[in-house]
Amino acid sequence: MKIQSSSLVPVLVEKTDSISSGAGKAKLQDLPEELIQHIQSLLPPPDAARTCLLSRSWAHAWSTFPILTFLKSFVWDHKKEERQYYNQIDRTLLRYHQHNIPIQSFSLRYGVSNDKLAVLAKKWIHLLFVSPNTRLKELSLVITLGIDSFTLPDEILYGQHLNKLSVTSCVRSLRICDINSNSAALLIRCVSLRVLDLTRVNISKQLLNNLLSTCCLLEKIKLVSCNGFKTIKFKDPPCFLRELEIVSGKEDVFLEVDDAPRLQSFHYYSSGSSSWSKPLPFNLDALRGCVTHLYVAGVFMDKSFFNTINLKFPFLESMTIGIKFPGKESFIITSASMKTLTIHVWVERSMDIQVYAPKLLALDFIGWRVPRNKLSISYPITPPGQVKLTVK
Repeated sequence: MKIQSSSLVPVLVEKTDSISSGAGKAKLQDLPEELIQHIQSLLPPPDAARTCLLSRSWAHAWSTFPILTFLKSFVWDHKKEERQYYNQIDRTLLRYHQHNIPIQSFSLRYGVSNDKLAVLAKKWIHLLFVSPNTRLKELSLVITLGIDSFTLPDEILYGQHLNKLSVTSCVRSLRICDINSNSAALLIRCVSLRVLDLTRVNISKQLLNNLLSTCCLLEKIKLVSCNGFKTIKFKDPPCFLRELEIVSGKEDVFLEVDDAPRLQSFHYYSSGSSSWSKPLPFNLDALRGCVTHLYVAGVFMDKSFFNTINLKFPFLESMTIGIKFPGKESFIITSASMKTLTIHVWVERSMDIQVYAPKLLALDFIGWRVPRNKLSISYPITPPGQVKLTVK
């Protein structure tokens, strides 16, 4: 049965105040608070807030809702509305802290345009972790910087129950933890971390490597345009690592990976111009095994790279590659398992691309400044019924 969220409250209030059960009827206010909060979590925030009209138990459940989301954005000239928004965040976190109400998930979009707002942001993060009843599992921060520097407090690495840490800096880079290398390992207590997602964040090499080696339960690692390090070491990779995405900035990020037997998705992109003539900044042998999704762009790929795809990635289902100034004017892509292939080409000369993929279902070819090229798809065995081909 589907009920539109906008009509949920009138239906519940006007038609019934009880729910039938095998033993009789249970009133709405008699539902367990965990169930009430689960129902509220499925609704848009305005509709979830309206459920407070149902009964005191529903109002109490909403006032202690463990998922706090503050993702409102403003234009620069709405200063009054912005102050009201920040005051609401401040009052809410203080109330949760004073009444020892646990928070499971906290999401915040925030602008730091002066030192006062920087202090306020550090105060909020401090409140999330100092409570003795803290159960924070997910922390997501989207911060727009209007000042030269801002450092997130050490507490973001304190959460023993933290499963997901996502930090995104807009426009400028912000720093995680202003600490020295001797204390870096001591501060990492988020041993339950499974998702690490950092975008335009400054984090030291020592702290990053200690974080990766301490959090052995990590399943997904995403580092986009981060700085403070040039090398990422996976000498003892997380046991459950399944997704790894690295997007470097002006300089390549080198990966030292001994082995990642459970890795299923690997994404590497470099925007540095020097990448086109250097060897791969990672070892393909370390990625072999269970990889099903492969994305490599912005690095130099020669004939040997394509010759190893079928051998080292026997379970590959989708691949995206970006090619610029290839070592050979012609190359062959062979895969017995691949279903989706995307090719981005930046060249000023003709090319000959041959694809041998018996299970291929979709191929996207996008070229820039390609005067003349040849693309051929060959099937050594019976081809599938239909292949979607997109050429730009």
